[in-house]
Amino acid sequence: YWTVVAEQMNRLRRYQKAREILEKRVMKKIPGDIRANFVYGATLFLQNRLEEAKKYLMLAVRFDPEEPEYAIYVARWLARRDQPEQAIKILKWVIKNHPDNREAIYWLTNIVKGN
Repeated sequence: YWTVVAEQMNRLRRYQKAREILEKRVMKKIPGDIRANFVYGATLFLQNRLEEAKKYLMLAVRFDPEEPEYAIYVARWLARRDQPEQAIKILKWVIKNHPDNREAIYWLTNIVKGN
């Protein structure tokens, strides 16, 4: 439940509140929760705390490499770290395996355009 609340806080751009919820309500009680680690990494990413975000994003991908949302955030992270070629490879994989994923198409287009 609290992970979903934190995701909503991210959508509202209340990143600090999302982090507090995850740290106090989820990650202490269930430290290995894949989704909570991903949302925490996404929160850090959205705050432009890229180096901190990497650990949590990679942890989520390591435990669930087939989840397109996780892969998309890793691709976005790579693009922000001046590795667009790697990001493009990941997004192409997501589109190949999940052709209806509009978010992957959106980010692939932006990265190719250099945005």
